[in-house]
Amino acid sequence: LFDNCTIMYSIFIYPLFLSGLFLLPVFCAESSAATTTTSVSENGAPFRCYTCLGRDFDNCQSGSVQCAGTCWKIIDQEHELIAKGCTAEQKEDGTEEQNLNTRVQLPWTKDLETIQGVIYYCTGDFCNGARELSIAVPLLGFSLMLSYLTCQFFASN
Repeated sequence: LFDNCTIMYSIFIYPLFLSGLFLLPVFCAESSAATTTTSVSENGAPFRCYTCLGRDFDNCQSGSVQCAGTCWKIIDQEHELIAKGCTAEQKEDGTEEQNLNTRVQLPWTKDLETIQGVIYYCTGDFCNGARELSIAVPLLGFSLMLSYLTCQFFASN
């Protein structure tokens, strides 16, 4: 009823085409989001920073605040936590400080230890957020797996 080309097209080419149609807007949205980051220097208006304290290094993005200074993110490896916020100080975008002690006490630690670690500064809307894994990566992996399985299926017949 169907020849190998029709089966190959329906199993491999068509899903790959549909995933390509889905991926194009994702890539366009990511590239436009990267170019539209605003900072206070453009028009003097404050931008927004994430504010949070958590144990999830990647997704500590629960709150936000208007910031007229510099956004920051501190990673405390000893206590396995991350904190994000805003400072009124003007720091250069992309700078970092080693072994900064915030003097913010952690009530759940013995002897009320403080948050300390490497702090990163940035200027721009939500610049202290985590790099998000695009949905494009799992879809590309799925497409590659599907193509491999399709080739294995036709090679065995």
